[in-house]
Amino acid sequence: MKKIAFLSLALGMFVSVNALASDGKVYNSASCVSVLGSATIDRGNIFNNSRNDLLQVKCLGINDHSAHGIKSAWVEVKDLSATQDVSCTLHSRYNKIGTTGMGSWADTKKTSGINSDWQRLDYGSMSSRDNSHYYFRCDLPTKTDNGKSWLGAYKITEND
Repeated sequence: MKKIAFLSLALGMFVSVNALASDGKVYNSASCVSVLGSATIDRGNIFNNSRNDLLQVKCLGINDHSAHGIKSAWVEVKDLSATQDVSCTLHSRYNKIGTTGMGSWADTKKTSGINSDWQRLDYGSMSSRDNSHYYFRCDLPTKTDNGKSWLGAYKITEND
């Protein structure tokens, strides 16, 4: 009986450790903050419904593995503008304690022309500090006769 209890406990610990091995979180773009223009929310996604103004949003991520950095990330977009691309920049930013400065790492990806299908912009690894915070800054072009550009879910996976 003791062997079974130990085996169950050991197996439970093994499964728990493996479940935490890849710490990726998928976020809903409806939680993003509009910093330029006005976002419209539909079914958890956001889009730019303006024919005049670019929509710029910031989408926050959680750093809960301090100083381990980002392993990978992605953001889902739909680009219905024939003249402008959807552009998203992943940031890992930190305050330089004891100074007035900040430091950051950033990587920008963009669509390449109009596409009514959802596209995924993929990002590789990125450094961080123990006080870094992560976010995407995305620019969605104005609404055109082809339709409106969308921002869907996004994911940030930290290193173990």
